[in-house]
Amino acid sequence: MLRLLAGLAVLLVACQPGGSTSSGFASGSAVAEVDGDELIGAFLELVTSDEFTANTEMSGVLSAGALQVGIEASGSLAGRDGTMTLKLNTVSDNLEFEATFVGEYGYARLLGGTWQRLPRAEVNTSGAQLDSFEFLTSADDLRYDGTATHDGLDVHVLTNTRPLDLDPEQGATGEVTRLRILVLADGTPVFLTYHMTVSINGPGGDKVVARGDIEQSFTDVGDPIVIEPPTDFVE
Repeated sequence: MLRLLAGLAVLLVACQPGGSTSSGFASGSAVAEVDGDELIGAFLELVTSDEFTANTEMSGVLSAGALQVGIEASGSLAGRDGTMTLKLNTVSDNLEFEATFVGEYGYARLLGGTWQRLPRAEVNTSGAQLDSFEFLTSADDLRYDGTATHDGLDVHVLTNTRPLDLDPEQGATGEVTRLRILVLADGTPVFLTYHMTVSINGPGGDKVVARGDIEQSFTDVGDPIVIEPPTDFVE
């Protein structure tokens, strides 16, 4: 998902002011004790597995100076494959499109439009899998940070040990900070929030810094989910 967001940051140079978001959760829940290192290991093993499946929703705002774009997305994950619907909202315009990734191909279209198929590496919305864990490279990226309550659930909190580098497309660079991942005692992800800072090239060649606060929820983790090419795609 981070590569998708970095790509969207480039769109800010053409957007008008708009949107805002908020996130947070209560802390101090009485959750059974766990071994933090073991929990991190179980979480990473789960989310990096080709068998990982989930339904997910994401929201946030990307800002570059006075320019803002609100983001709402929902979709499903199945290993490296995924599908989603994405809405971009500004004060003056709204854009909605769909994307699906299966195997080596990516399919994308404006809502109600015609599907286009490309090698997945050539599609700017490669984050359509809504995979916000791909930037985690090892257990050293995370630390166990106690317990919390989220939507009535007792959860455990994992946070980043240092800024995490992005490897976005379109020449942007940046990092993730304030990452907080809420998981169950077996490592199943429930919710996450993070702050992203991305440096992009403006229309005049100058550097533009875009920032975003993102939140994302996960449900139906481990349920059977099959991602297939769009049924109305025409060769």
